[in-house]
Amino acid sequence: ASATSAWGLQQALQATAPSATGTAAVAWSSSSSSATTSTVYMAVQAGSSIYWTSSSNNGASWNKWQLVAGATPASQGQPSLAVVSGTLYLGFLDANNAINITSLSNPTTNNTWSSSTQVPNQTASSASLISEKIGSAQQLAVYYVSNASATQSQILKAYSTNPSASKPVWTTAIAIESSSGKTATPLEASGAVSVSQISGQTYLAYQSSAGSEAIT
Repeated sequence: ASATSAWGLQQALQATAPSATGTAAVAWSSSSSSATTSTVYMAVQAGSSIYWTSSSNNGASWNKWQLVAGATPASQGQPSLAVVSGTLYLGFLDANNAINITSLSNPTTNNTWSSSTQVPNQTASSASLISEKIGSAQQLAVYYVSNASATQSQILKAYSTNPSASKPVWTTAIAIESSSGKTATPLEASGAVSVSQISGQTYLAYQSSAGSEAIT
């Protein structure tokens, strides 16, 4: 969903919206007791602040925007959201391009976000959170475009088995590669990566370093 203007968000969400920059992040939760109704979460960045809102009826109506207290993103950025085991996670890049993550337990009744933690030793130009089933457990993963000199523009991934802990443990960077015969080539992106999961399969949409659009 585009969030290039407060007016656009206000029309889409039927609520007073912050003056947002970049793109709105959306996360769906299937924890609703109704099989046909899910809770939807959205976050936007407005200057150096991040706001979030939710809808408990598939987006037909929305709650008021609320400030994510303690989140200090870079001046231009794009937050991302994911829901794992009922906890809402929000990711953003800070002024040093580090990947920061804060969480909100019981998001339907609570607005007290946890202190931000970082994916250690990783910097990025963009990052997207997603809930993935790794092994037998649903875990939090982050796909990001690296801006480190050794892996510049490569699409990398890390995941955590305990993302809500005060000191979560993250895997080291995992390169996303394409295979041709016996050769594996790291994927590179010239912009942000969008990530989604359908029927247990993760899909990435991005613009390649050559300028063409790609889905993997």
